[in-house]
Amino acid sequence: MAEKKKFDFPLAWVGRIVGMSAITILAVLVMIAVNLKGRTITQSSDDDANSKLAVVSILALRPEPIEITEKYSGTIRPLERFQLSFKTTGRIRSLGSNENGETLDSGDIVKTGQLIAQMDTDLLLAQKAEIEAMIDFAQGEFDRALELRQQQGTISDSEFGRTKRELAVAQSQLKTLQTQIDDAVLRSPVDGIISKRFIKPGEAVGLGQNVFEVIQVNQVKLVVGVPESKIYRMIGKDVDTQSLTAYVTLISHQRSSHEAKPLLGKVRRVSETSDDKSGLFELEILLENRDRKLRPGMIAIAKIVVEKVEGFLIPGDVVFDRKNEMFIFVADKAEKIEAESPKIPDDGKKPNTSESGKLAGVAKKVVLKPGTYEYQGGFLVARELPESDRHVIVNGHRRLVDQRKIIFAAADLK
Repeated sequence: MAEKKKFDFPLAWVGRIVGMSAITILAVLVMIAVNLKGRTITQSSDDDANSKLAVVSILALRPEPIEITEKYSGTIRPLERFQLSFKTTGRIRSLGSNENGETLDSGDIVKTGQLIAQMDTDLLLAQKAEIEAMIDFAQGEFDRALELRQQQGTISDSEFGRTKRELAVAQSQLKTLQTQIDDAVLRSPVDGIISKRFIKPGEAVGLGQNVFEVIQVNQVKLVVGVPESKIYRMIGKDVDTQSLTAYVTLISHQRSSHEAKPLLGKVRRVSETSDDKSGLFELEILLENRDRKLRPGMIAIAKIVVEKVEGFLIPGDVVFDRKNEMFIFVADKAEKIEAESPKIPDDGKKPNTSESGKLAGVAKKVVLKPGTYEYQGGFLVARELPESDRHVIVNGHRRLVDQRKIIFAAADLK
């Protein structure tokens, strides 16, 4: 019978395994100890930090009149456009002249009533002369018939009626012809600028065919699009649309090196329906433009004043927005830190008295009520703020928690 082989596990291997296990356990214990110590140190540091006086700066808020504005961009357009045409057909004899005696063209200024185009009226004038002669003859016939009827009574009623009728027909024909002559002259209905010229002298034009386009630019309008979610602030029974104002700045001025003063405009009209393509409501802002610096087609930004309130301007960077909660920190429980007799430390160095004679207090967290505030540029406008919460912390606020001790200069509260 064959003898079974024996496998003896080396004792050296057993020692190695035990040693490695011990080292691993020791390392784990060290890591746990270090971690616990680090947490203790961190917690202790936080507690120490919160127990120390945090240096802050204070801004004393006061109620003031504030304009609530909403900003929109749009395009400058003429106040009105006029497509001018003749009320009759004919051939253009001549066009009007500008201030330099040149034929009117695009860009020329025209005045109300100024002649800007005239048709050939030679035939009409000849017909007018003929009819005037007929009227003179008919007038003489009628005068004789009237005299005979009044003095002698020798003229019949039918004969008298005939002479009266012939005079009336001739006068009516002259009136009609004079209207045609007048319609052969085209005049500007407003003070404005010729934006387009569609004809040349010698061309024949039809009834209603456009000859000139004149635009009004002494006043212009900025047209902006307002979304449905915002239009409610500009319409309704509680809003006088005609009293709304706006501050307008051209895009080109915003890009320039010098800061241009905004133009003051008035809201002229708010459309009743939204645009089919954009879904926005058009709003027109009227602007004075007698110096003609505003040209149709320019793009501008309008800040429309939708409301005027009495409120508080809080710098936006000191407002916290966390977990659907808006809040600020204010200084509370302020009291004077009196100077104490300095104690000479053991090391012989000069004692620290930098906190003597200052005001100290605590940071108070103030939550703003929804609906009582809104952003305006870099500020938050608060409509309500109790008098005790009007010393807002504007420096050092990032390190604060509610009721942390703070220190600040007394002058900050003035």
